[in-house]
Amino acid sequence: MILRNYILRAILAASWVAKVFSLPFCSPREPSFCVEMLTSGQGFASVRVNLTKTNLGWVAFGIMTSEAVMPGTDVHLAYPTNDSSIFMSDRKAVEHIMPLSDDSQDVFPIASLSSYNATSGNFSVVFRRRFFTGDRLDNDLIAAPQNYALVYNLGTPPRPVTNAVINYHSFHEVFRNITLIDTAGSLAPKTFVDSANKLACAGADTTFCVNIRDAGQGYADITLSLVKLNLTWAAFGINPKGVMPQSDM
Repeated sequence: MILRNYILRAILAASWVAKVFSLPFCSPREPSFCVEMLTSGQGFASVRVNLTKTNLGWVAFGIMTSEAVMPGTDVHLAYPTNDSSIFMSDRKAVEHIMPLSDDSQDVFPIASLSSYNATSGNFSVVFRRRFFTGDRLDNDLIAAPQNYALVYNLGTPPRPVTNAVINYHSFHEVFRNITLIDTAGSLAPKTFVDSANKLACAGADTTFCVNIRDAGQGYADITLSLVKLNLTWAAFGINPKGVMPQSDM
């Protein structure tokens, strides 16, 4: 009997299907202006910012330093475009002037979850960024109290380029010593197949099994096991629709 045990490594993209945000943190002065954050694996945080405001120019979520002042704030700027999609710019406030665009753009909006309805004023942007980007102009995100800013402008949205000129804010609020990151279940290595860390096996061949674990740094460990004499090959496919065409093998 020959036991073929394959250990593969594959990059896994963060999935929003099973992610649930914690209760949002909202501005007392602007109750519709809310931010939610969770760990989404592979060193990334997922952030959602909501606001209901017509005539919206731009929205910003800032990660501040311990001084909780504008200079030094890492600015995540988002605003609607002509087609109602959301454009984002990663910026740094160095003085009490317009924050400047970073050379390294370390925010990644999720288009399917971000939109603006000019009639109702419903604005929502979901984006991902690393907790520690390695960019000296970015402030780290930590699972502990930090200082944050929520800011918006009413007026004409900027051009959809990272270094666009932006108008002065219409509203801003600073929040000190707030813990936004939901770390529930995110610290221990995750088993994507089942919580008991067992192999999931095929019903037609119970020796053909797969197990997937988060290996850190954006990688997954995938273990395939099969007991079969005269084996020539085995394959593991990924397809959310559950059919063979367009499967990632």
